[in-house]
Amino acid sequence: MNKHDEATGGGKGAGLFPYKILTVLALAFILAAMMSIFGSLVSAQAGLKVGVINVGAIQREFSEYKEAAKRLEEERKAYEQKLAQLRAYLLLRGEELDELLKLSSKAGLSEAEHRRLLELRGLQLQRADELQRLSTTPPDKLTQAQLQRLKELQAIARENSNRHKELAEELQKKLDNLSEQLRSHVEGRIKEAVAEVAKREGLDLVLDYNAVYFVRGEVLDITSLVIKRLSKTK
Repeated sequence: MNKHDEATGGGKGAGLFPYKILTVLALAFILAAMMSIFGSLVSAQAGLKVGVINVGAIQREFSEYKEAAKRLEEERKAYEQKLAQLRAYLLLRGEELDELLKLSSKAGLSEAEHRRLLELRGLQLQRADELQRLSTTPPDKLTQAQLQRLKELQAIARENSNRHKELAEELQKKLDNLSEQLRSHVEGRIKEAVAEVAKREGLDLVLDYNAVYFVRGEVLDITSLVIKRLSKTK
């Protein structure tokens, strides 16, 4: 062992010993600090006043939610009716189909409009019979004029089928957008009422009743209070 080793307390291992002590002390300090912070968080959490709400019950009693659901259902039925009409009149040309849809949705038709509506419906039946007859006849039995007519009717049906698909996608998108708008509005109104009641009751946290499995300590159900608050803000 040389003089340098003696001055530092021995060999290589002995020289590292003070650093090991410092490392252990540092880790102990960090651990103690973490335990202190964790203990503070637990203490703070233990003092929380927790409330719960039954969202489903609130929605059932909230008039704006019921009105939104009713409006959405009415829109859905209107869209389905429009698509059903389009499927039922695949052999009307574009302008004929537009006219029929317009007349079908109009209230209080005049006598002339009613006759025109019946005429368009009859035209669909006539063309459907014609298409059925031509498509079931062997091609070699059809004249050139009949073959041309068959292609024409098939083209009309194909065009309207594509139109039906496009319209279905368009209407579904509109329905989804309306649903999101109504949901966002109603959800915002409910959140406002929950926040107001929670503040009045001195709550620190409000949870959905159906999402809570266990909470240590007392829990206040503010569902009825929220419903009452919403009923005053119509």
